[in-house]
Amino acid sequence: MTIIAHRQVENDILKEKVFVYTLYPGLELFILPKKGYNKKYASFATKFGSIDSKFKLRGEEKNLEVPD
Repeated sequence: MTIIAHRQVENDILKEKVFVYTLYPGLELFILPKKGYNKKYASFATKFGSIDSKFKLRGEEKNLEVPD
């Protein structure tokens, strides 16, 4: 796993910090530490759905099309 960028987003009203990492090849990872919590929770969400079958890869000229 290669981190290509990272930043910290702060919300002064909620007094929370979100750490945002961009992984190769562009997947974003958000980490929200919560003080006083004993459990860890993870979820995965993506900007692609089941109807997305054509993709443009970074650095490529042609679109990639996957079968249904």
